[in-house]
Amino acid sequence: MKGKFPSKIKFITFDFKQLHSTIVEQLQARADFLPANTAAYRLLDGPSDGLDKGSCLEVYANDKIKAWLWQTQETPTSLEIKHFTKVAQQHKVSLYLKVLGAKNLSKSPQHICGAEITKPFLVTESGRSYWIDFASGYSQGIFLDQRDNRNKVADLVKEQLAHQAEVKVLNTFAYTAGFSISAALAGATTTTLDLSNTYLEWSKRNFEANELALSEHYFLKGDTLEWLPKFAKKQRLFDGIILDPPSFSRNKGKVFKVQDHYRALIEQALACLAPKGWVLCSTNYLGFNAQQFKSMAKKACHQQGLRANLSAAQLPQDFASSNHLKVIFIQAL
Repeated sequence: MKGKFPSKIKFITFDFKQLHSTIVEQLQARADFLPANTAAYRLLDGPSDGLDKGSCLEVYANDKIKAWLWQTQETPTSLEIKHFTKVAQQHKVSLYLKVLGAKNLSKSPQHICGAEITKPFLVTESGRSYWIDFASGYSQGIFLDQRDNRNKVADLVKEQLAHQAEVKVLNTFAYTAGFSISAALAGATTTTLDLSNTYLEWSKRNFEANELALSEHYFLKGDTLEWLPKFAKKQRLFDGIILDPPSFSRNKGKVFKVQDHYRALIEQALACLAPKGWVLCSTNYLGFNAQQFKSMAKKACHQQGLRANLSAAQLPQDFASSNHLKVIFIQAL
């Protein structure tokens, strides 16, 4: 597609036919590589699909609902909205707009056209079910860029269960427990840890949507930075640990910054790691690149005296223009 969707000028260089044909083309492309039973994914991703850098279009669907979430760095022009509305109507979907940025962190996506979605609804990813809510504020319930890593966690758990009777997985900064779900469905006993009661309750609903017994898993409200030392002191060890903290957070006057505190966070997690366990380290922080992040994880392993293999994960194929996410798997030897 030759045209772009500029957000800072009044004139645009694409038309309805271009946008429509690109979406049809990308729908087919996604069908060719997405995992089976996946109805939540990125349809258009930045310049690789004709959009501005940082802009995207995501699909969230089930048998009754078809929704597109259009995300932009700046408020689109009326002409841009007109073209997107026309295409959405052609495809008979509900179109929502989310303008990214710090000033919009508390805002839910804006309904543009199609049937308005007023209640949470289920979507599937790799056969796993997750509740999505377009009225929940800035985040809708799942981070699509972690899809391949959720699948990787499931594979790791299955590999471990081939050699041991039980696998225990700790999911910190858990949000709505996407990683917990993938681990639990693969056979792990999970501990889901988050500061928010709202997200812990959302996590439990996700467990129930996947017919996972809540009584067989653990849900903890609290600060990961406080719980990891407690686990270590009590020698409560985990076969797998997920670290996916926000770039910045504040709790009880304490500040966490990825650039200053992530290495110490990894070291705390390694103190809770069972022999031959693994740690998934993830960040969206743009202040360092993937190699620098890997170097940080390597230094944390060295500090803890852990021999390990470190490998970097790639973003899913539908995130062709994105480079924000950095993920390192630490596999203890």
